[in-house]
Amino acid sequence: MERISFSNSPDHGLVAFLVKQYNSVNNAPVLGRTILQKLCYLAKARGVPFSLNFEMHHYGPFCADLFSITDDLIADHIISDRSDDKSSSRYAPGPACQSLLKKQQAVLKRERSKLNNVVDFFRDMPPSELELITTIHYIYCSEKLLRSPKKDSVINAVFEIKKGKFSRGIVKSRFESLDKAGLLTWSPKVSH
Repeated sequence: MERISFSNSPDHGLVAFLVKQYNSVNNAPVLGRTILQKLCYLAKARGVPFSLNFEMHHYGPFCADLFSITDDLIADHIISDRSDDKSSSRYAPGPACQSLLKKQQAVLKRERSKLNNVVDFFRDMPPSELELITTIHYIYCSEKLLRSPKKDSVINAVFEIKKGKFSRGIVKSRFESLDKAGLLTWSPKVSH
């Protein structure tokens, strides 16, 4: 009897690839739920064709569907959660990871460089730093839909959303770093 597989979509393959690539990096922070959410958001902003839709949440851009995808990947042994604490996650490739990546090789071949770029660029950032930069990026892109975003407007909105978690100076510094690196030109496509 053939085993039922839940991990059949391109999104499953893209997430599995991110988990595999991130875990190949030495000394990177643990790949938990927050970092995975942010990497997927940034990959979509970079132009990777995720069908995931992100909304602003307590820790920045968030997609509830990503929980279902990671649950599917864990159920199919494509990734594993090696955390001993159920309140956190520690994602790593599972025994069936390579099999799914092979099945999804067409999309991965097209998107590999973008996915690697995201992992390489953001691999050393702890969850709180990723939370801040993705929040800045999300607010900037949201304002860009309505008007030409202004630096002070984005900084003020992020500062208000984060309720003092980050100083105004840190928010301003990270905005300027994103702008200087050209990352504010990355813009997620809205999926329906």
